[in-house]
Amino acid sequence: MDVKKNNFGNCLLDFCKYNNMLIVNGRIGDNSGHFTCKNASVVDYNICSPCFLKLIENFSILETNTLFSDIHNPLSLTVKAEVVKNKVVVDEPSHEKIKDWTAL
Repeated sequence: MDVKKNNFGNCLLDFCKYNNMLIVNGRIGDNSGHFTCKNASVVDYNICSPCFLKLIENFSILETNTLFSDIHNPLSLTVKAEVVKNKVVVDEPSHEKIKDWTAL
């Protein structure tokens, strides 16, 4: 896709390597990838840990929406999530008398 790489790109790659992070763009969903800025370059990324990558179901780059930005495309990420119903425990109100702080 975007074959140009500048110093910011090199810093981003170094950051990912140093912190064991992965760039999601082009790995999941549309593997060919898309430009994210002015239909000419990739400057917007989704970055995650290898553990989180397993939870991503889909990643895509949406059409530019002038409501949010005139040059950047929004990124869309779908994450697998299991909903667990927990029993909510509500503490009974305490009948302890509250002391007046001015009387201390």
